[in-house]
Amino acid sequence: MQSTLPRLMLVLLLTADCAAVAPTTFAQQSQGPVVHHDLVVTLDPANHRLKVRDRIHIPGAFFTAPITISLNADLNVQAVSDGLKLVPVRSRVQGPDSGMNRDDHDSAAGVLVNVYRVEGAMPGQELIAELHYEGVVNYGVRHSGGEYAGAFSQSPGLIESRGVYLAGSTHWVPRVGDPLMTYALAVEQPAGWKSVSQGGAHLRETPSVLTHAPERWSVATPTEEVHLIAAPFTEYSRDAGAVKTMGRLSAVVVVPGSL
Repeated sequence: MQSTLPRLMLVLLLTADCAAVAPTTFAQQSQGPVVHHDLVVTLDPANHRLKVRDRIHIPGAFFTAPITISLNADLNVQAVSDGLKLVPVRSRVQGPDSGMNRDDHDSAAGVLVNVYRVEGAMPGQELIAELHYEGVVNYGVRHSGGEYAGAFSQSPGLIESRGVYLAGSTHWVPRVGDPLMTYALAVEQPAGWKSVSQGGAHLRETPSVLTHAPERWSVATPTEEVHLIAAPFTEYSRDAGAVKTMGRLSAVVVVPGSL
């Protein structure tokens, strides 16, 4: 673990920079209705846990036939409100590949999900409801692509004291069928930590009274998955002509020979 985690974190930081400066790189043009998530996420790295409040907007076009929602099987749904009823239909089954995880052919190592049937919706009418769920995300780092020169170590999702990585492969955001989504994300995290996600950042202000205020991100262009990377980053900015660029560096040290 000591030799693979530094490389994992380096890869995640590079992913974070790409997500921050080019949010639409992997987004597809929406060909149908788009689900929207308003997410408030509380990270507890010391205990490998997260707590999520998701106000989900499901377009009425989805309710022409029964639909299902899938969610990481290690995340327990604590409450459902506003007329939404989730009926368990399958437990701890292999989650579908998502986003960049589609290139990983080792499906047996994927994340298990629970599948729920959505009830309480009116045909053709948008459903807006709130889900509360929480649990542990701490998947081990494993070797990928051993037959290729570019093989590297990766994890489908990780929350620990050195950093956090959540993505489509983690199945940490409720998945409604297989549509694209938009989202707003508020991140509550330990003091001294910063987050990175796709889309536009609404960064917290500098006065000390707001030091622990959530960081906020929003994605208005439909995307396949929700990335969230967090760590004790050091923030920097630089003027490049008329454009200000921003980056975040982690205190994680990359040990020579571990790459």
